[in-house]
Amino acid sequence: MGLLSISSAPLASYLGRKYYDLEATLYVMTMLAKEGVVDGYEFQLLAEWNRHYSPICVDTKYDRKLEWELSRKHGVSEIARSINDLNLNIISVHANRDVGVCLCSKDEELIERGKKFIGNALYLAKLVHARMCVFHLWDTWIEDIDFVTLKRLFKTCVRTHSKIKATVENIPTYGEGRSPLSVVKGYDWVTLDTKWAMKYGELEAYRSIKRKIANVHLRGEYRRGRWLFEGSSRRFDKIRQTLKQTLKYSDLLTIEPAMELTDIKWRDLVRGISLLRIQQPPGDIE
Repeated sequence: MGLLSISSAPLASYLGRKYYDLEATLYVMTMLAKEGVVDGYEFQLLAEWNRHYSPICVDTKYDRKLEWELSRKHGVSEIARSINDLNLNIISVHANRDVGVCLCSKDEELIERGKKFIGNALYLAKLVHARMCVFHLWDTWIEDIDFVTLKRLFKTCVRTHSKIKATVENIPTYGEGRSPLSVVKGYDWVTLDTKWAMKYGELEAYRSIKRKIANVHLRGEYRRGRWLFEGSSRRFDKIRQTLKQTLKYSDLLTIEPAMELTDIKWRDLVRGISLLRIQQPPGDIE
């Protein structure tokens, strides 16, 4: 089995704190590190921490402009120092989710902002010795996107950080005739979000680019001793079976807890994460 990681994004909620509370996020990360149930973390570089630009990307759960106004601001170097002081193992850095919205804009100022966000994520990854970054590279609601120009722009932005895998996540596409797989297959490295792969009926088709997959996201809820995909009765272990047997994938898995962590006891959360480490997908022989 490969490495097991967990997203930092929801962790502060375990303490009843806002998702952008950096101190609370790092505290829960240290708690998990002491339990030894994960190998490391995917650290979300939140737009709410940026002192210069308020968030653009819409969230159905939050008024992000308001949350940005309420949030304390943290620079990349400050975040890196805090992480390194705690000896936390960051495997991947998830860039500001506004990257794609900015890059697909017709506004040159926004495009430059998107390029800065890419640079910030890569710089943080370098400072905390992460092996990869995750990017939402396009605006999911724009139909007419020049994907050729976007790819060229992205490659220019990441080429100075060749030691860090710049992975593109298979987020939804709105343009007719364009599926997430049809876009991400043109990049060197991919973060496979299983939720969107299943939504588009493409999960098994990712075997065609299996050598490009560097990270797999599993977003779901731990209920009654089982991990289930968000809003679904589908179990993680069934999807892991597809990953292992069809895609021949056994590298990094990143958990994205979708449940309210305030509603779960600590020992239950630890037990749930442990299950993902010790359980092999059905039919596997190790």
